Amino acid sequence: MAELYKKLKRDGLLLFGFMYITLSLAVCIFSFYQLNQIELKMLTNELIESDAYVFTLDGEYDLDWREAEIAEPFTVFKGEGPFKGVFFKKDTYTPPIIEGRYFTEDDFYTGQKVAVVGKSVDQSLIETIEEQNYEIIGEMGASYTSRIDHLIFLNIDSLDSSFSNLYKLNANEPRKNTKHILFGDNQILTNEILLGEAGTLNFIGMDDYNYIITVVFYMLFVFFNILIIVAHFSKQVRNFDILWKVGIPVKASFYNEMRKCFLAGTAVYMFVGMISMVLASIVWKNNKEIMLHLSNIVTGYIVIFTIVIVTSSVLYFYTKTKIER
Repeated sequence: MAELYKKLKRDGLLLFGFMYITLSLAVCIFSFYQLNQIELKMLTNELIESDAYVFTLDGEYDLDWREAEIAEPFTVFKGEGPFKGVFFKKDTYTPPIIEGRYFTEDDFYTGQKVAVVGKSVDQSLIETIEEQNYEIIGEMGASYTSRIDHLIFLNIDSLDSSFSNLYKLNANEPRKNTKHILFGDNQILTNEILLGEAGTLNFIGMDDYNYIITVVFYMLFVFFNILIIVAHFSKQVRNFDILWKVGIPVKASFYNEMRKCFLAGTAVYMFVGMISMVLASIVWKNNKEIMLHLSNIVTGYIVIFTIVIVTSSVLYFYTKTKIER
């Protein structure tokens, strides 16, 4: 082990590995920051996505949302104020759960009445739903204060006709200007409501801010990546010169060094990335968030080693010219 340590230190790979641990951690931490921003936005918006289709219906309908011809997955919310009906198909955003569980597809259209309540819901509201024979299956809320703390979600099929006629639909397919939703053979007309007119939807304008943060992060990320490569290969110029004088081409020496850097960097990055994926799967329960983190890890890897290849190639031509002139 001591010999390996000395060899890595002599070859400059020890410092190189340490620097790539730092870069790997930076990617993971920034990815976690993005996931936190997504959670903050969803909880602030009461689980409604920024491009949700908001509408009312002409007249009263006893709708079975299982029959809605909407591309899956989708989630529909009904109502205003603290009480909201909910139904989803295939997948949905799951808020942080303090105790119990969130809805599953088995909770809908089975004749039962179930509820998930926010951690700060007034006790009188809880007593109200308990008097209506609702079973509270979970308590939701994050470590910080958010708007879901004061909400009560009910399975949508348990609501009666007196409930608010306002719907908010999270779906993958665009619903703007469609004016209707198909339920089997029935075409139900909808009245679209612009987000600015919806009253209860007060979205935080953080998208531009997060975009700027992302651009700045990757600019710094690229800069420090290039700096690491330049610093490492600059220290190897003397070795390349010695090897060239004994008959080993600069290209061969450079390729061998680049290969060692690539393998060492990959090992370090994969190790840190795997640990971060385990942590992400523990902290975040939504597949969308976990897949976003995986995407960020893969993107970071591509960026890092594209820079390794491009920067080292430029340095190769510069070093070759300097040594062989």
